[in-house]
Amino acid sequence: SGSVDITTGKTDAGVSGNVQISTGDSSSGNVGTVSIQAGSAASQNGGDVKIASGAGATGGSIEIDSANALTMSGRSSTSVSSAGSVSVTADESVSISSAGEIDIKATASAEAGSSVSVTAGESTSQIGGDLSLQSGAGAVGGEVLISAGDGFTGTGGALQLSAGNGATEGGSVSISSGEAMDSGAGASGSVSVLTATSEVASGSISMMTG
Repeated sequence: SGSVDITTGKTDAGVSGNVQISTGDSSSGNVGTVSIQAGSAASQNGGDVKIASGAGATGGSIEIDSANALTMSGRSSTSVSSAGSVSVTADESVSISSAGEIDIKATASAEAGSSVSVTAGESTSQIGGDLSLQSGAGAVGGEVLISAGDGFTGTGGALQLSAGNGATEGGSVSISSGEAMDSGAGASGSVSVLTATSEVASGSISMMTG
């Protein structure tokens, strides 16, 4: 079918024009919705929706600001293949500077702080989805830092690492250090378990079976 192209004019020196799509405000009723959707296909691939900022000496940004909740989800699949995926990726750098960063955080609050939850999908008949948290490789590999929050006037947050329960056998927890890939260059990594110091009494270390 025919295409619809909405563009502003080009400029050699100044700022090119803006494109703004918005609904009107309402003083008493509900406000209309802005919907951008690609077409569906009965037997072939559905259309894509692409939102891209412009390249430049400093590339443009994409800002999505929700007054309430912000939901990003892959569409379900009607076949036995995988459902739609959601990918959030920072672009690579072609210079000596760092590539883009991804920062996911809940906002601060005078009351209880907001939570951040990352959960893999469940399966009713097959294996549940994996959750992989991995730092980047490099001349020196990146670090993975997991820490609980400080308690300004009370107890610090707890850090709990546990495997899932199972009908026939519970999941395992394995902690291991990395090996030295060059056998003649150095030792494998260390594993340290220790409690913090305290002026009153340091914490305990407990190891036991069920």
